[in-house]
Amino acid sequence: MWYRIGIDYSATLDQYRVNINNGAWSPYYAAVGLTSEINQLRLYADSNANSYLDFISPSYSASAPVISSVSSSNIAPNSATITWTTDYRVKSKDAANNEAISADYTFHTAVAPLSLRLPFGDGESWHVSQGNNSSPTHNGNEAYAWDFNKDGTSCNEDKGEPVFAPASGKITSAGWYSNAWGNIIIINYGNGYYGRIAHVLNDQAFPIKVKVGQYVFAGELIGYNGDTGTSAGGCAHIHYQTENASGVSLDPIANNIKFIDPGVPSNGVPVEGGQYISLNTTPAIIYHFDTLLDSSGNNNHASFQPNCLVQGCIALNGTVDEYLQAPNSASLQTAGDISIIFWLKPENVGSGRINPIDKAYFGEFSLVIEIDGSLSYYHGQSTSNYFSWTALTSGSIANNQGVRVVITRDNTAKLIKSYVNGMLVVTTYYGIDPSATTNPLRIGLGNTGIPYKGKQDEIAIYPRVLTDDEINNDYYATQ
Repeated sequence: MWYRIGIDYSATLDQYRVNINNGAWSPYYAAVGLTSEINQLRLYADSNANSYLDFISPSYSASAPVISSVSSSNIAPNSATITWTTDYRVKSKDAANNEAISADYTFHTAVAPLSLRLPFGDGESWHVSQGNNSSPTHNGNEAYAWDFNKDGTSCNEDKGEPVFAPASGKITSAGWYSNAWGNIIIINYGNGYYGRIAHVLNDQAFPIKVKVGQYVFAGELIGYNGDTGTSAGGCAHIHYQTENASGVSLDPIANNIKFIDPGVPSNGVPVEGGQYISLNTTPAIIYHFDTLLDSSGNNNHASFQPNCLVQGCIALNGTVDEYLQAPNSASLQTAGDISIIFWLKPENVGSGRINPIDKAYFGEFSLVIEIDGSLSYYHGQSTSNYFSWTALTSGSIANNQGVRVVITRDNTAKLIKSYVNGMLVVTTYYGIDPSATTNPLRIGLGNTGIPYKGKQDEIAIYPRVLTDDEINNDYYATQ
């Protein structure tokens, strides 16, 4: 998420002010809700000597953080990029303390390395039959690619095996591409990275499972292993490469792209001949809210169009008879590790204690938007023995503001984390374990009885802990 920040200095008041997107001025940028968004600042100024950073609290400091790099910029004569872990503000003035000396600043969440999961089933063991810069075909634009075949099978016996998204993103291509590539699926991961999966099947028995424009989560089924294109008549295999927008494969080491499954070398690059086990877990639920399926068999599918956050979405009207409910199942009894991920754009914050997503506050989990715009999290053993936590502080959730929220729970370490728009916000430990219940999963209504009004989108619940980088990657993939 990008912001245009205006800064000026008043010598009369000895005050430094800020505005966001040409809005109202405020003495401190923290007061206008940026603290949960920032961990990198890109500063554009006429002179680095007269533009610097200092602490917001507890008191201002004359010592500025070290600027990590300075380079030429087309936007302004100088550019400085800095990363920090504490809140700062920006001062801008000239040597004579002239008033209303202003500059444009841009704050954004820092981009994490791209984390990938192996594109085959969770727990399965496959080997790399052809690696990077390897004969006969991995050269030129395809130099940094991998071909995967399932262990313990002869040629073509892994044809039709499920293929899963290595990371979250938007589908930009799905279907026949060329005689060389056959059927392909391309996922836009954001930040200029794309994942290409080639030679997949696409017929009545083994169709491509995604469509152009839709969002997919890491671990989501996207198609089936095949031998289309130049692979026809040979061994079916999963061809995978991370590439740029022009289709040129990217050097994973130079571009900080890593497969993070256990057993993959520490540099994140599977080697030819290596045998690897996937930890590409499929979520317990995935709700894209993209399509209304036509049951006539004529494929006249419709899509939700209520000005959504990502492709289609669901818009709830805030009445007690309008919510979504999934019956209890073993896959939803997530009493161990969990990652809950969703977009919110509410319209009735302040009307009461609202459950955007709820299973059981005395069981697996429950989330509550409080009257002050904070987000509370619950899990527990019973109605009298449960853990509660302020996952997001007051004002974090506001009416008509879209926000990507992630909650992760590591039940071995007893560690729980909250994230907003790809950035870690709060971490805490707990002493009361969650428990499995027979409650249904509900979206838009829960134990508090106050219905949610507004939009929700791209909801997933994983039975594992997503890493910080995976969560950051997901946020940018939805942009």
